[in-house]
Amino acid sequence: MATSHDGQDPQFEYFLAMQNNVFFGIMCSEFVLSLIGFGVRICVTQGQYQFDLFLILCSIATASSLAAFRSSAQVVRVMRLFRFLRVLARSRLVSNVLETVVISMKQVVSIVLVLFIFASMFAVVGVASFGTTKFGHRLGTRSNFTSYHRAMLTLFQIIFGDEWHELLDDCQLLEPECTRRFIDPGTGEELSYGDCGSWYAPIYYMFYILLCTFTMINLFVGMIMNNFAYITSKETKRVINAPDLEKLQRVWIERLDPNATGFIQLEQVYQLMILAGAPLGMFGRRGNHGRYLCIRNELDRMLEARIQLLHLSPLLRAS
Repeated sequence: MATSHDGQDPQFEYFLAMQNNVFFGIMCSEFVLSLIGFGVRICVTQGQYQFDLFLILCSIATASSLAAFRSSAQVVRVMRLFRFLRVLARSRLVSNVLETVVISMKQVVSIVLVLFIFASMFAVVGVASFGTTKFGHRLGTRSNFTSYHRAMLTLFQIIFGDEWHELLDDCQLLEPECTRRFIDPGTGEELSYGDCGSWYAPIYYMFYILLCTFTMINLFVGMIMNNFAYITSKETKRVINAPDLEKLQRVWIERLDPNATGFIQLEQVYQLMILAGAPLGMFGRRGNHGRYLCIRNELDRMLEARIQLLHLSPLLRAS
């Protein structure tokens, strides 16, 4: 997709079309095998197979439509990248990164809002102070304070490393290199503005760099790093997650309940906790094995209650 360009060779166009058909055929084959292996009901009701079916139908629709509508096929090809992202998310590291992004969204919105408020305040001050300053080496048509919109764009560039020191030199322009007050050519009266800068331009830029760049941006990065550290350290803190539950299910089915009855013997509970390991089973010091005693006593009480109920049920039917 990235190599497609204007005026490309017909053989190259044929190569792009053929490789697209090959990969589309592989995707269709995967979906057909899923239909055979899991059945129609699962492939139609589960989200991952629904997305594959949606991509296949969209690809068929764009390929069979008129030439005027085939430009939308490129959009469908881009959507196939989401399948690659879904497979890539099975990696523990990539999954941690994606989970970090999800839990950071609310905090990111708050930080961006505060940053926008600070930038708006500096933009208003910049328009009032340097709105009519004469253009210089860096202050010009692309970076200036002639309006709030242009000031916000200029400050946005400074946040991401623009040559703010050159803007500072242009904004502290003073007499005699500029005109302090303009003269109205019609009346000859002195106007309230000129094309000079201001003596407090260094204070303005230093406060903006310290507050918005060094403080807010570093706070933004620090928040993401803190969330990523929390995500990656959940396993060491014995937080139960999806792999732990999958391990327990695998032990239950493969070792203790191969016939999928949903029940195991009371004496098998100890073996289940040994095989499950951390954090759902037994791990660490031997004192942790006391958890089994609590579970065994609870199961004994439930069993005794069930036996008493079985003994009482004939009497109840007779009465």
